[in-house]
Amino acid sequence: DAQKFIDSISLTTTNGKKVFYCQWGWLDENGKYHEWETSWGKNIKSSGCGPTSLAACLATMYGDTSYTPSTIANNMSYDENVGGNFIVNGAKRYGYDLDYHIGADKKASNNLLMNGGTMVVAINGGGHYIAVLGYDPSTNTYTVCDPNNPYKTEWTYNEIMDTHTMVFHIAPPGKTVDECAHPSTVQV
Repeated sequence: DAQKFIDSISLTTTNGKKVFYCQWGWLDENGKYHEWETSWGKNIKSSGCGPTSLAACLATMYGDTSYTPSTIANNMSYDENVGGNFIVNGAKRYGYDLDYHIGADKKASNNLLMNGGTMVVAINGGGHYIAVLGYDPSTNTYTVCDPNNPYKTEWTYNEIMDTHTMVFHIAPPGKTVDECAHPSTVQV
């Protein structure tokens, strides 16, 4: 249904401090629909969950919507698979500290999110990336930007981790992952 699609695309704008992007495209201030354009010849609509997730993380942490899926994709080289190297190189290119691993320490992930960090998580056996933009301890839910499903923005820990293959913790500007994820172990 066209209206449902238009309503979902409107989530690509800022929602408080969180920035939600959809890999399908975006609406300009006049309500005109645009698809994300890239310089590497791939369509973000069909295969851009990695750049879209990373853009949501960076735009949320900077509070700057000039970080878009197109700018991330165009500033990075696209190899045959937008995999983990794309996320690592993209975050480092913009000056962010990150770590990555299989499995996630729930307490460390929650601390990171509550201290301004974000996460990119590879789910569905590594075939899809989502951005985890926040954690609400009062409801025990996570604010998620799923580039291919803008209808659902609150997830549980199990919904995120049940099919994950890799987690990328990204610290906010000027901080390290360790000081955000493990604040009690950081030396002052």
